Amino acid sequence: MRLIFTEKYFMNISENQSNQPHQCSIFYIMNRTQAHGVSSLILGGICVALNVAAMFLWWWPLGVVYVSSALLAAFSIVYGYCAKCPCQDECGHVFPGKLARAFKRVPAPYTGLEIATLIVAMIILFVVPQYWLWKFRLLFIAFWGCAVIAGLQIRTQVCAACQNEFCPMHRKKQAV
Repeated sequence: MRLIFTEKYFMNISENQSNQPHQCSIFYIMNRTQAHGVSSLILGGICVALNVAAMFLWWWPLGVVYVSSALLAAFSIVYGYCAKCPCQDECGHVFPGKLARAFKRVPAPYTGLEIATLIVAMIILFVVPQYWLWKFRLLFIAFWGCAVIAGLQIRTQVCAACQNEFCPMHRKKQAV
């Protein structure tokens, strides 16, 4: 059995099968962009879990405050940013696009407040905990390893395939 990667799907090929995507594989329903999007979300989740661990190790009430803040930040990202994205059905991250459909917001350019909310949420999730991560060097190194890989995946794979022209990170097509 061998795995074949195409632009659209990963295929599981054996001698008894045609070149049809393997229906038991999670990749059957996921294209390359979505595979990078989901794995970057998982790596981001690992970063948040490392933050939680560092804060609980330092002082447990701080960990409780961070968990509450992280949940609020994640909600604000999905509501304030993902829910206005016109590409929810083709979301490279998959899960936020599915969650965002519940809010029924009209796709439109992002306001300054929505972009500021996104920035504050990202600061809460990833910047504020740096002080406590630094106290536990192994957690700090693991955090930055996961964060760099997730950031590279998002910027090079997910953003490159995204069609959300309202996003400030969207790569505009250059007129030739």
